Amino acid sequence: MTLRRFAGWIGFLLGAALLFLAMDVPGDVARWQSLRQQVRELEERNRELAREIQQRRARLRRFQTSEAERERHLRQQQRKAKPGETIFILEAPPQQ
Repeated sequence: MTLRRFAGWIGFLLGAALLFLAMDVPGDVARWQSLRQQVRELEERNRELAREIQQRRARLRRFQTSEAERERHLRQQQRKAKPGETIFILEAPPQQ
């Protein structure tokens, strides 16, 4: 290998190293990892919201199809009782 060819390779490698550092690859990797973590958190939140939507749709279907379910919900919400029915209202224990 001639000295000129060797110097060319050294120059090429130095240029590639400088380009690598100029591109801030280590910083980009850290940003990529941070963004990946955010994506995972958002995906988990989406799954939670999808479960909540599914539960609400099921509840809505029950209200639409069951007179007893609607009546129970309204009586519970308004704290009313049927004749002969006893309702117990329990308070939550004080939090310390």
